[in-house]
Amino acid sequence: MIYDLVLEGIAVLTVQHQVRDIASLIAELTPAFHAEVERLKRKA
Repeated sequence: MIYDLVLEGIAVLTVQHQVRDIASLIAELTPAFHAEVERLKRKA
């Protein structure tokens, strides 16, 4: 599970299968992933 802390609590960003290399996936998605996280946080 990938999550972020927001003022209202915890925002679940995505749930990935355990066998996937999450760190590598996030690295491949940067900066688009981080931009999407910020967009989601603004909506919260």
